[in-house]
Amino acid sequence: MAKNNMKNCILIALLLLLLSCKKDEKTNSDEIEKAETTSNYAVEDTIIADTAAVAVEEENPESESVEEDSRNYNINFEKFSVEVDKDFKKAPLDWTSNEYSGMFKTRIIEAYKSDKIDFAGHYIGVLFGCGAGCVSGFMIDVRDGKIYRAPLGEDNSCFFNQDYAVCEDNSRLFVSAICKENQDDEKLFYIAYLWDEHQKVFKQIDSKDFITAEK
Repeated sequence: MAKNNMKNCILIALLLLLLSCKKDEKTNSDEIEKAETTSNYAVEDTIIADTAAVAVEEENPESESVEEDSRNYNINFEKFSVEVDKDFKKAPLDWTSNEYSGMFKTRIIEAYKSDKIDFAGHYIGVLFGCGAGCVSGFMIDVRDGKIYRAPLGEDNSCFFNQDYAVCEDNSRLFVSAICKENQDDEKLFYIAYLWDEHQKVFKQIDSKDFITAEK
């Protein structure tokens, strides 16, 4: 009889221990599931936030170009206006007209394929880099194919350069560089030249002769 009671006690103890283990397993399982669910929401929230940021950026895809288009340096190109040759036939390139042109044949040939006048009524321009912050180039007379150096390069550049090679198809004014003395300055200064069509040379010009109002 005593043996049976002891046996029953052992069975009851084992049963209680088994039930306790199952309860602990269920609790741990619930906690893990809860943690995983919370983690999934956090990831989804992050994705939603990133998507919203992209959407905002896509709503204003032209913000940079709008800013560039809105710049106005108050340059009076009309003061030196010329008539643009609209119905022209391009002459063959004259490589003998410029001693440096042969070094940039590919660039010049590609630029000369254009049917658009860039400068002073008769000239097609070509620009290319010449180092950090440096731009060089030529202009080609469509009437005789002669090639001229544009007033660019290191001698006509500046450290805080705001723009370069600013010109119009109907003006003899060529602004090589628009600069600042320091990055935070509001005042601009200009390196500019006026094309002499008769002498076929660029002559430097002071900004007071072409700026309508200082910016």
